Amino acid sequence: MRGWGDLTDEEKVAAAGDFSHGVKYKELHAKYQIGKRHYACFDRKVRAGKRWMRLVSMQPQAVTPIDLEELKKLIRNKPTSLSLLSTVFDRSEETVRKAIDVLIHGEHLNIVYQRRQVFLDTKNPPRFQPALVALYDQPAMDIRIAVASDIHAGSAEQQITAAGAFIRDAYEQGVRDVFVPGDVCAGCNVYRGQVYDLFAQGAIQQVRVADFTLPPMDGMRYHIIGGNHDYSFTKASGSDAIRRLCARREDMNYYGYDVGDVALTANCIVRMWHPSGGVPYAKSYRLQKAMEQYNHDPRIKLVLAGHLHIALGPVKEGHLYGMQCGCFEGQTNYLARKGLFPSVGGWVIDMGIGEDGNIRRLQTEWLDYPAIAGDHRNYPGIEFAPNETRETLYEWIA
Repeated sequence: MRGWGDLTDEEKVAAAGDFSHGVKYKELHAKYQIGKRHYACFDRKVRAGKRWMRLVSMQPQAVTPIDLEELKKLIRNKPTSLSLLSTVFDRSEETVRKAIDVLIHGEHLNIVYQRRQVFLDTKNPPRFQPALVALYDQPAMDIRIAVASDIHAGSAEQQITAAGAFIRDAYEQGVRDVFVPGDVCAGCNVYRGQVYDLFAQGAIQQVRVADFTLPPMDGMRYHIIGGNHDYSFTKASGSDAIRRLCARREDMNYYGYDVGDVALTANCIVRMWHPSGGVPYAKSYRLQKAMEQYNHDPRIKLVLAGHLHIALGPVKEGHLYGMQCGCFEGQTNYLARKGLFPSVGGWVIDMGIGEDGNIRRLQTEWLDYPAIAGDHRNYPGIEFAPNETRETLYEWIA
């Protein structure tokens, strides 16, 4: 049995029209299969005859759409039932759900369903982990992967030239899987005064810059998680910048925030990790402490850590290898104040994986690139440029 919130907009209009033409409550209950406990609410709604008479004469498509901005305000950090939203907007739950889908898939907002309640979560990073499906069928294999961490797209010190060169160099060495362990975007208000360290503002512009910075190569796949800088957009507006980026490209795969697992084979998992906090005195300390915990999962064989902007590795703990993965952002004002010097570049990792998933052979090569001051000025209009301009903008490098 149904209630008022379960009716479609067309059924609500028809019910109001029937009532205005003298159809009794009892007949309406039977016609629209209204449950007894919903009688009072249903009757109250159809009694609002004058309001609904206006809709009776309209075609269904003429019904005013749900105000998405108002919907976002109602559900921001406040779990709200679909039935209540249906009542507020005088639309069916089905219509409300479609409006929420527009916010999820169109505006890429971090909206969470809990049973029959929904809310826009700006207090927690988006949580998403796709099913662990092995990228390769064979149990044992040799593979070469690359790691391009902390792109910080939109930062005035972003190294666009170095990132593009690294991807092409790795591709020429046979790399077809690139791992990006967080901070793809520079974000907003991550630290005081950051706005003065950016050339691209907002999630949309920074996602465009990130799209340009990581060039598509034939057969290459990107595996990406979000970090604290990407999460700053979620805190500000609920926007999921990483999901927005991956929705633009078929070669980009989204693995959530902070921690993301990628199965190379059935028994070999690469864990991307974006920790928090500053650089410790012993640079390997945070990585080693994490590896002590991850070592209890026999499937995890390699940990790729971002965030610290340092290059370190490989570190071995039991069957597990770990690496700090550098960055593609030069020294910002924030880093200069702390006396920190980033490692600009990325790792190319050559692995031999056994049938049990353990890494039998590991060879690493660090590709280092000089930081270019104001590199983004070599790519004018990049924050607004479509993908088609990529080749033109890169011509000057050669």
